Amino acid sequence: MNINLKKLGNIGGIISGLISIIFSFVIRGMKVGYLEPNKIYGGDAYTGIQNASAQAANNVQALAQIVRTGLFAFLLVLGISLISFFTLKMHEDKPAAVIANTAPAPQVNNNAAYENKNEAVNENSAYNE
Repeated sequence: MNINLKKLGNIGGIISGLISIIFSFVIRGMKVGYLEPNKIYGGDAYTGIQNASAQAANNVQALAQIVRTGLFAFLLVLGISLISFFTLKMHEDKPAAVIANTAPAPQVNNNAAYENKNEAVNENSAYNE
């Protein structure tokens, strides 16, 4: 039961990564408006108002392009990261193959006898003083 939930969670993460990548390209394909040209009218007040409005519209359109590009890049990187993370996690959960006789050889402590001799000498020297 627990392994199935882990596998289901990993598959859900991979699917959410794919959805993120798909939405990144949907956002990339969205139209963000168009540029408004500056126009000249007979009266100076109307020309100034129209050109100011056109400049504001152009600024909003440029900002929309920046946001669209940023969201595209964020969702694309997020989707690739999610797919990579959950794919690796799915493979980590699998048990590794058991190889026979892989236990390390026992280590022999050659210093133990030497240390015991030094302890005996130190104990005897305390009595000699």
